[in-house]
Amino acid sequence: MAIDPGPPKGIMPPLVAFRASLGVFLTRGFWKSIVRMSFKQFQFGFVNTLPLEVQRAAYDAYVVPESGRLFFRATSAALDAHSPLAVNFRNATRAPLLLTAGAKDHTAPLTQVKANYRKYRHSPARTDFLMFEGRTHWLVKQDGWEEVADSIEAWLREVGTGGTDSTPMGAESSNRACV
Repeated sequence: MAIDPGPPKGIMPPLVAFRASLGVFLTRGFWKSIVRMSFKQFQFGFVNTLPLEVQRAAYDAYVVPESGRLFFRATSAALDAHSPLAVNFRNATRAPLLLTAGAKDHTAPLTQVKANYRKYRHSPARTDFLMFEGRTHWLVKQDGWEEVADSIEAWLREVGTGGTDSTPMGAESSNRACV
């Protein structure tokens, strides 16, 4: 399962995703240092549609210093021939994969997640996609998260990994998008 997945090698992030990490890139020595995203950067990249008081509370509770290298690797994987973010999109023996996206996400924009999904379609292994209208990168934390959780649980039950009353996954592969 990939909730708001970042871009692996071969997927060019859209400009909005670069903008979401721009503050980190403009920090002197970001590649070798620990950086802390500013509140403004967090607002744009993670919680852009939420009320200001919710944004502030989320920032205060969850934003911690992180390696600047992480942001660089995620946004440059498409251009790096030796990227550690390489993925075998055609892997026929992998488990079923669900990709999810928030329609208002700036960090893992909908177009980027759909590009991931299109790459995975070349595998005979099951790949599904769910898009959630009006949701940001804060997909599983913002109000109404139960809808996201219920959709993921239903998918898990459908592929046979959701508990004792699950239906086993069928023998044939499927690649479906649900929006």
